[in-house]
Amino acid sequence: MSDTANATPAAATETAPEAAEPQTFTLDYVQQLRNEAAKHRTAKQAIENELKAQHDVALAAAKAEAEAKLSELQGESSSKDVAIEKLKAAFELNVPADKLDSFLGAVQGSTPDEVRESAKKLSELAGGFQPKAAGIPAFDPTQGQGAGSQPALNSNALLKSLTQKLGI
Repeated sequence: MSDTANATPAAATETAPEAAEPQTFTLDYVQQLRNEAAKHRTAKQAIENELKAQHDVALAAAKAEAEAKLSELQGESSSKDVAIEKLKAAFELNVPADKLDSFLGAVQGSTPDEVRESAKKLSELAGGFQPKAAGIPAFDPTQGQGAGSQPALNSNALLKSLTQKLGI
């Protein structure tokens, strides 16, 4: 190790080039370089300005499209809110299912208060809707009229006719 540490590399032993004399440039050459650099700076600035303008145009178009979509969605949302309000008003006024479509078509308004007022007026005009009585079975007009000439299933007459037919 000590041998390599004391040995000098071959490149270091060569004579170092003498310090070069400072180069001097003519005024015309320096002016030409400055003009060329200025030309590149102005070209770069023009490209930046053009790209910024294109970006601004694209951004404005995207913003306009987003605002149009937003207004469309807000319109859909408000129309659905009005439809929900109509259904709520119909439910509160006990509108029967068979009259629901025509009732909802007749209710007008664009705010919840207007919809409720219109629904109340229509309900009053129709004479009001009565809620179905809870716990009362539906009316069956055939109840209590009997089966006519046929005997009941638990009658003695049926039992006699079966025993005669079957021979029991």
